[in-house]
This record gives sequence, structure tokens and C-alpha cells, in this order.
Amino acid sequence: MTSDQSRSLHVAVVGAGVAGLRAADVLLRSGFQVTILEARGRLGGRVHQEKLPNGRLIDAGANWIHGAKDNPILCLARETGTAVYAAGDVMTVVNEDGEIVPKEDAGNYVTIMWTMFENAFEYARQHSADIDPARSLLDFCRDQILVLVPETDEKWERKRKTVLQMCELWGDYVGSPIERQSLKFFWLEESIEGGMRMNPGSNWSGLMGRY
Repeated sequence: MTSDQSRSLHVAVVGAGVAGLRAADVLLRSGFQVTILEARGRLGGRVHQEKLPNGRLIDAGANWIHGAKDNPILCLARETGTAVYAAGDVMTVVNEDGEIVPKEDAGNYVTIMWTMFENAFEYARQHSADIDPARSLLDFCRDQILVLVPETDEKWERKRKTVLQMCELWGDYVGSPIERQSLKFFWLEESIEGGMRMNPGSNWSGLMGRY
């Protein structure tokens, strides 16, 4: 392919996340025509902010820096003073008011959250044929929280609210809000990371334990 021929090509890039935007940038610099196709009404993919009901902004993603050696994202994190840590090293829960939840409470919240997901996996596997496709993972979590955090618990209202907010991070990770994930098919999510089952002791807790 000659240089003149390459400049006549029109390339479609699917997705306006970081990878798609970078691909489009490289192509444009090389003289190609580029059209980016994005299903969302915004750029950035998983890298975005959301406004909480109290008006505070939070970063909903991204959560992981892969291949940290010489990774430009890690360089940016260091330049901006952004806290980073190896997955599984630290578990911190920050509530919607920006307050760090005591470590003992945070561990309890994460355990409850993973118990709900484990229960969802098992329930979906056993009853998938009978579950209404419209029943979401969030619906299941809302039912489970009533059992796992009874009204007899101290500060049960606050605990329920915080745990459900933490559950929403699962949606940020997989790229689909949990209110749109069908419980009927949730069991298909179980075998990931080389077939290892997710559990409260895995490195996934590093992702889910921050809000």
C-alpha cells in the first residue's frame, strides 16, 4: 500500500473509550479519514464521572491500570497525586459524603456484597429457566439486603444503602448498570479470570471495595 492510497481510506472505529480515541488519533495523524461510532451519548467509555444524589461527583471508572511498567496512565496518576495500589493490598470504602468508612465496617460491607453476588450466581444457575428476564441483578440485591442486613442491626439503614451503592460498582466494571443486567443470565458471569470463581478473598475486592 502506498502512502497516497492509505490517505484515501476511510476507517470506522467502534467505541469512543480510551482505546478507540487513541486508535482514531493514530489513524488521523497517519492521514486516514476516521469516523468513530459510539453507542453512548458521551466520550470516554468507562472513564467518566457521575453525580450522586447529594450533588457530589465521583469517578465511576476506570479502576485498573494493566501493565503498570512504563504505562502512561500510571505516569499521569503520579503527576496528579492520584492514589494507586496493587490489587488486594488495600481495601477502602468511602461513602457518598466523602468519609472513609472504618476498616472493620468496610470489611463487613464487602463481605455482605460478595455474599449477595455469590447467592445471585447460585440462584441464577439453579432457577434460570423460571426467572423472568426482566428481573434484574439489582432487584435480587434489594431483596437480599433485607435478609443480610436486618432491621435489628445497628445503623441498618445506612448499612443497606452503602452496600447497595457498592454493588453498583459491578455495573461500572462490566460496563452495564446492574439494573439492566438480567438475573436470569447472571450465572454466565461466574467463570472469569481463567475460570476462577470470584470470592471475597480475591483481588476483585480491591475494585468493589471502593465507592
